[in-house]
Amino acid sequence: MRRLGLPILLALLFFPTLAKADSIVIGQLGYLGVAPNGSSIFKVSLAPPAGISLTNLGSAIFIGDDKFVFSVPSGNEFLFITGPDTAFSNCPCVDVHFDFIANHGATVMLQGQTLTLKRRSHSFLRPLDGAKFLTPGQSSTIFLSTIPGKDRKATTGFATTTPTPVPEPGTLAFLGTSLFTLVGALRRRPGSA
Repeated sequence: MRRLGLPILLALLFFPTLAKADSIVIGQLGYLGVAPNGSSIFKVSLAPPAGISLTNLGSAIFIGDDKFVFSVPSGNEFLFITGPDTAFSNCPCVDVHFDFIANHGATVMLQGQTLTLKRRSHSFLRPLDGAKFLTPGQSSTIFLSTIPGKDRKATTGFATTTPTPVPEPGTLAFLGTSLFTLVGALRRRPGSA
């Protein structure tokens, strides 16, 4: 058991660094509520840091199983409305996510660095703990995901925010499963207490 203590400690110290990706906050996705006709209303507010343009990125919003691909409007705020004669069925809504899609190798400038964007940046809005559906007034952050380690020192273009570490759910799930399996194996070893 002592021989496994050091590898487990190192794994706990090392894996969290692998389980993070950089992201750049660029706006908010909010659920405003239900209109009198039963349609749900979502508001997107975009405010990317100075020097970051969203015009070369594709964008899509998913409300439930419905998807709408669009070009980002010139204004910083716009609405999505569900219901008849729209791309979305009526809610109650249990899952909404907003995606930005970048071309392979697309970069942005942030604080004097050129950062390479991930192909797809997912921003989710989910029900509050214990709730089955979204609650009016809920909001979540919209961000661009960058590829860790894919940055170069740049000479121009400074922005006003720093990349924020965001846990990658798949990596965290892998880490948790691995640790659970390791603990289970240790408990089943003959002679372990």
